[in-house]
Amino acid sequence: MRRAGNNIAVLCSEEDKNSLELHFKGIKEVKFLPAIKFNDDYDAIREAVSLAGYAEYIIFGSKHSVRLFMEELRKQGLKQDLISKAKVFAAGKATKKELEENKVQVYYAPRSEGISGIFEKLQSMEHGAVVEISSSTGTVETPSGFMYVRIKAYSAVRCLQKFNASDYDAIVFPSTAELDAFVESSDISIDEVKGIKAVCIGSKTYAKAKMVFSRTELCSENSIEQAIAQARGG
Repeated sequence: MRRAGNNIAVLCSEEDKNSLELHFKGIKEVKFLPAIKFNDDYDAIREAVSLAGYAEYIIFGSKHSVRLFMEELRKQGLKQDLISKAKVFAAGKATKKELEENKVQVYYAPRSEGISGIFEKLQSMEHGAVVEISSSTGTVETPSGFMYVRIKAYSAVRCLQKFNASDYDAIVFPSTAELDAFVESSDISIDEVKGIKAVCIGSKTYAKAKMVFSRTELCSENSIEQAIAQARGG
């Protein structure tokens, strides 16, 4: 039997759990559950920093990629000026916010299309050198005509513990990584998730979730705030 009320599970990374709980502490019905943790590739991050100064376009695929890049800059005694001449793209609202908090001017951040929205924007721009810094799961075909380097700065390792579906009325999936962790870590039948609403950030996450959930919504913008609002019925 499903619990009364509007209880929401937000699957997230182990690294983001505490900051998300602090940010949303006023929303009592929301629980943040670590589904993945990051395995960082420091050689790849150093390569990203070494190439960034030569790029005309730099794409950050997630806020974690921003954190890794900025940490490496500080380790090497470098400043954000290294990328000041490049047009910087952010794959979502949280990524954009992370960049701005690090005093990096964001040229473009798509509302809801993620990396694919950035590629669409790039196709209308002058060809040049592109450095993308994202996770190892990035599989979107790169735009033609550009000198393109994709740096796989980290991978996501599944860490979701036992999930009791009857406790929740909605689940927020920030990416396909959390959705995959849910599907592969949970011994849950179709009947158990039939009444649960899945709110998904990104079209790829949404398409995958539709194969599992009968009630699936695409978040109208790339943000946890909006996804939670939709999960609450807003």
